[in-house]
Amino acid sequence: RLMDKDFQKAKEEFNTGKYTLVICKDSDIVTSDITGIRPLMKLIDDKKDFKGYSAADKIVGRAAAFLYTILGVKNIYGEVMSKGAVEILKKEGINYEYKTLTEYIENRIKTGICPMDEAVQNCTNANDACEAIRQKMKFLQSQKH
Repeated sequence: RLMDKDFQKAKEEFNTGKYTLVICKDSDIVTSDITGIRPLMKLIDDKKDFKGYSAADKIVGRAAAFLYTILGVKNIYGEVMSKGAVEILKKEGINYEYKTLTEYIENRIKTGICPMDEAVQNCTNANDACEAIRQKMKFLQSQKH
């Protein structure tokens, strides 16, 4: 099948190693070098519509998969992707590729599951997941003093 040129471009930009996230369609390219889920939350908060866009991301767990659903992307490449994320992307009809597939996304200190994925483990839809992520981010922010 014909390779989507936006998807190709997103992956090429991502593979330069400069960004943690690349989302593009035609000449519109959005990039971020911030790790974690914050860049996706910001795009959602900015009420931007990414219908038909292609994305490449460093880590795609369930939390990110739910957020990509809200953003409306059609293709997603994850350098690391969890099996839970694959389930969500499949269900939502989002085309996906990954370099490494994992059981789950680890937290930064590698002692367990990523807090964002933990926050959404019982969520079945993207809006609930987004709210759960918001609450978790608030909580984690309040722990830093």
